[in-house]
Amino acid sequence: MIIRHKKFGEGTITENNGSTVTVQFANAGEKQLGMVVAAAKGLISAESEAYVKTIEIYGEYLKKEDSIRNAVRYAEMELVPYSEYVE
Repeated sequence: MIIRHKKFGEGTITENNGSTVTVQFANAGEKQLGMVVAAAKGLISAESEAYVKTIEIYGEYLKKEDSIRNAVRYAEMELVPYSEYVE
């Protein structure tokens, strides 16, 4: 499958390990890309309809993960005044 990366240009996926892919780029050589991060940051695109859908799903997962992390940080900060009561 061929993808386009904003920095490295056009490349061919040579290996797919779920959330990580190995891509051979003509001008940049072989690179391993984290699909979740690359998708969420809009660094990659593809012609394949199925692949585009997968990239969109990864982006949504990352947004949800960010939201959950922020909520946990906020909850931890709110609980600091009560930390002496929790042990």
